[in-house]
Amino acid sequence: MKGEIAMNVTNVSTTHYQQNGDHIVGMVLDPYEMEQNDPFLFLAHDDFVEGTFGPHPHRGIETVTYGVSGTVEHFDTANGPGTIHEGDVQWMTAGHGVLHSEEPAKGTRAQVLQLWVNLPADEKMRESNYQTLLARDMPVVSIGASTIRLFAGALGADEAPTETIQPVHFFEIRVPAGETVTIPTPSDWKTFAAVLEGSGTFGTNERPATARQAVHFDGKGTSVTITATDDLLVLLYAGKPLGQPIAARGPFVMTTDEELQRAFQDYRNGYFHTLEKKED
Repeated sequence: MKGEIAMNVTNVSTTHYQQNGDHIVGMVLDPYEMEQNDPFLFLAHDDFVEGTFGPHPHRGIETVTYGVSGTVEHFDTANGPGTIHEGDVQWMTAGHGVLHSEEPAKGTRAQVLQLWVNLPADEKMRESNYQTLLARDMPVVSIGASTIRLFAGALGADEAPTETIQPVHFFEIRVPAGETVTIPTPSDWKTFAAVLEGSGTFGTNERPATARQAVHFDGKGTSVTITATDDLLVLLYAGKPLGQPIAARGPFVMTTDEELQRAFQDYRNGYFHTLEKKED
C-alpha cells in the first residue's frame, strides 16, 4: 500500500514434528524462545484424537486455537461449551483460572494451531472468558485478488469483533499464485507468519517459505509484503510486546515465581475445580 514501509524477514524456521501415541505435535514457535517472541509464548500444531486434551487448568494466558481440520469441542466449567470446525477460531482468556478440555468430535481426529498469548501482569487474575469466532462471521477484506479474514485487530475501516486484552492482530490471508499483497502492520510489534499451504516469498528481502514454515519479520516497518508462488494460505500474527518478566511452568504463566507457586497450590487445593459458569 502507498506510504507503507515494508519489513524485512529475519529468519524462516521449519516446524519439526514428534509423535507420542496418537498425538502428533510440531512447535511453530518454540516455548524456549518466549522472550524473543513476546507477547507470544508458543505456537503448536497439534494432530490429535479424543482424550489427548482432557480437563486441565490454565492461568495467566490466552489461548488462540485455529481449526486446521476436523471438529474441536471445547468446554470449561466457567464459560460453558463451544465448537469450531476448519477455519474457525476459539479465543480463550484464562485470566485467574479455567479448567477446560479440547477434544475432537467423538471417533475422529482434528488438527489445530494453538497460540499462547501472555497476559499483562495486571490482567493475569481477571475474569476468564471464551469466544467462538466462526469464519463466516469474521470480516473479510479484499486487496487486489487476495483476501484477508480478520480474527483480531483492524485493517483499514474493517475490524474484528474479538475482545482482546493485549493488542494483537490475527489475519488469515489467501494469496493466489503470482499475486503480491501488502498488509499494514504496527511497527515494533512481534510479527510472524505461519504458512499452511503453498509457497511464496516474504518481506522486502524476498525470503522464500513454504508450508510448515514460519516467517519472522524484523518489525522495522509498517507493513509486510507477501508474493505467492503457488496459491498461498498464511496466518499472520502480530502482537505488542509486554516487556515483563515471564514465570512459566506447565499450564500456568505468571510474572513471578511466587505467583507461579500460588497457581500450583490453588490447583492442588481444588480451586480450579470450583469454578462455575458466570451468571449472564
